[in-house]
Amino acid sequence: AAARPDGWWSSWRTILAYELAVECPVWAALMIWATVTGRVADVVALSGLLTTWWGARFGLLGVHVWTGSHERLTAITGQPAPSVVGEIVKAVKGKR
Repeated sequence: AAARPDGWWSSWRTILAYELAVECPVWAALMIWATVTGRVADVVALSGLLTTWWGARFGLLGVHVWTGSHERLTAITGQPAPSVVGEIVKAVKGKR
């Protein structure tokens, strides 16, 4: 619980990740079905929408993994995980 201070967002991230794990095989089955039944042109016609959808879904999964890693690091060390900007500022200050 200490690693997840934002309870509602943490639970939604987990639900979205599991939903994506179920969604990928369903999309794969749809692609196979479209190929077998000769409806590939219909899937190609939807390629822009599908690309946007998958980009958003995998982007959410990436945020889930990244945020979860930082929460675990914070729980283990007791200190906030370093940010990219914080590391750059520290590096610049160290060179003076």
